[in-house]
Amino acid sequence: MPQYQYRVMTRSGQELRGTAAAASLRELRDKLTGQDYLLLDAQAMGERSRERVGGLAGLMPVRNKDRAIFAWQLYTMIDAGIPLTRALESVATQTKTPKLRTAIRDVIDALNKGMSFSEALRRHPHVFPPFLVHMVEVGEVGGVLDTMLENVAQYYEVQVERRSRIVSAISYPCVLMVGCIGILFFLVLFLVPRLFGLFENMGAQMPMTTAVLLNIAMFLRSYALVVGLGLVGLVVAWKLYTRRPSGRWVRDRILLELPIVGSIVRRIVLSRFAHSLAIMVNSGVPLLSALRVVRQVVGNAVIEGTVDQIIETVSEGGQVQDELKRHSYIPDMVTSMVAVGEETGSLGAMLDKVSGYYDREVNSSIKNLTKVVEPILLVFMAGVVGFIAISILDPITDLITTING
Repeated sequence: MPQYQYRVMTRSGQELRGTAAAASLRELRDKLTGQDYLLLDAQAMGERSRERVGGLAGLMPVRNKDRAIFAWQLYTMIDAGIPLTRALESVATQTKTPKLRTAIRDVIDALNKGMSFSEALRRHPHVFPPFLVHMVEVGEVGGVLDTMLENVAQYYEVQVERRSRIVSAISYPCVLMVGCIGILFFLVLFLVPRLFGLFENMGAQMPMTTAVLLNIAMFLRSYALVVGLGLVGLVVAWKLYTRRPSGRWVRDRILLELPIVGSIVRRIVLSRFAHSLAIMVNSGVPLLSALRVVRQVVGNAVIEGTVDQIIETVSEGGQVQDELKRHSYIPDMVTSMVAVGEETGSLGAMLDKVSGYYDREVNSSIKNLTKVVEPILLVFMAGVVGFIAISILDPITDLITTING
């Protein structure tokens, strides 16, 4: 009986590693599920992983857009009656992402050795997330693999579209801000010191605003490297801190509590939670299993903690609404919709409505935010440039007066 190295997640969200003997990956998963673990990754000992891709191409992540295309292509071919292995070979030939292509070819090899599709996908957790794997597993068991792949494709398509809307909405303010900072650094570091050197040589008097600007310019010229390295160090330290569970929780809690931005983040996370859970429940995935998978896709440590508590409540015979009522950052509307869904047996439909509502709210909030931020940035830029202009024009005026006098 082969030995497997595995990686699992406990109900509290802790990752554990270990080894166990099992006749197949399915038997291993069933054994770990019976111990209340969620299997994240498993590899037969002595078997080389084929997920690695050499060169810079191996560093390129598999995006949700790649997963959506993969699912759509596979759905189309399976729906047309093409055998799974042949369909995967066609998809592997067409995909342009090296890491995904390598993973698909390894899946094909695993299928030829008698492994199930979901087991083969589970060997590549960084390419095929738990959501995709569980949906495929449901499709295999129910004989509706094409339908599940269609649901997967639509899910990732929504995620890509949502991200695209957010990026397009904030791109202009970000470009404007970078441009403003670049212009200011050019003026302060290069233009201003040269002009002031000329003024001093010609005996022009320095007003207070001019002296302040000159001090800022000289400080930046003298300590720009130190300031830059200090900022880089702070960013790196923050990144390292937020990789720890405690640091990630602090960061996500801050994001939820920020004025204006916090409400947008909360709506995005709730929409993602509702949409993911709706698809899995509507596809026939048991609620507890669906919640364990959804926990890994919400993207916020605070909400993940809430999902953990929901899992505990449901496993003890309670309902989702019972736990949602205990959290102040969960709106009453969400709790009410979930309650109606649980009472009428239409939880998936209600979650779909919640997701759609918050998608519209996110779009509206981002548009309103950009309408406010853009003029604020322009006013700020105008104020700073005006300050610099006054600081330069004052000594020029004094110099002209001195020459004429």
